[in-house]
Amino acid sequence: MFFPADGQFSRDAWVRIKDCVWDGPACLRHIRLLEPEYGARFILFCTILKCRKASLTDLISEAKKIGEDDSLQHIKQVFQEINSRVGSNSANEIKKLKEFQIFPTRKGNDSARSIRLQDADKEWYIPDIQDVATHFKDKRFLAFNYQTIKPLRPLFRLLGLEKKYLSQAAVRTTAPGKSFRQNQEYQLWLRDRIRYVKR
Repeated sequence: MFFPADGQFSRDAWVRIKDCVWDGPACLRHIRLLEPEYGARFILFCTILKCRKASLTDLISEAKKIGEDDSLQHIKQVFQEINSRVGSNSANEIKKLKEFQIFPTRKGNDSARSIRLQDADKEWYIPDIQDVATHFKDKRFLAFNYQTIKPLRPLFRLLGLEKKYLSQAAVRTTAPGKSFRQNQEYQLWLRDRIRYVKR
């Protein structure tokens, strides 16, 4: 099949029909979508040639090919698409993703430019508490923001990544000697009730 250059692909390409699907999410880069280019030929491709829609297997294959050149936005879209297809019958297929360096991580105070891909066995955490990761400057965190992470919980659960949640791994303590802010409203409330305690 011939695919002319477009916004996603910079060069014209000839692709074998077996490396194509009729329709699927835009985040697919290693499998070409026929419908945007050949939409008027539905009967030929779907009825006669039996082209199928993209499946979870295609998305997992896409995820396994995530590399350093892929943008954080692209990686996020692949994760979101896989997450939307999570089901009990897909568990074994999805669990294999843990072995691949596809998880974008960065240090707590670093910018998006310092992203490193890691597998699930490396030491990194999922910042499931909003705006806390920046306090852990020497630790690596999944590079997605809090709003992206929250809906991905079903996928993370299936991958067995619950122990990587910052809320599970970190322990809150108070640090003596640090400055504090008085709560005037609470102090007034206590003073108002102290006379009842004295009796």
